[in-house]
Amino acid sequence: GLAWGAAAGTAVAQISGLVAVAKYINDNKGNLTVENYQHLMRLQKTALEDALAGIEMIGITAAQNAAAAAMDVLIKALPGLLLAAI
Repeated sequence: GLAWGAAAGTAVAQISGLVAVAKYINDNKGNLTVENYQHLMRLQKTALEDALAGIEMIGITAAQNAAAAAMDVLIKALPGLLLAAI
């Protein structure tokens, strides 16, 4: 809808960053601790939430829900990642 149209550019950039970090985690999974993994994923989730919440028409709850959905899709798409709680 209208809210997504306003947020799309920012969200796409953050999702691209999220995918890049997921690739980094996957490529370096043998060198990352669970704490490193959790930290990287938390940073990306927060960045996506912030990007979406910065759009006036999207509330924080909607931004958190969208970020959580993106994280779930990403984790399911990369089954080799450490599946620690986020």
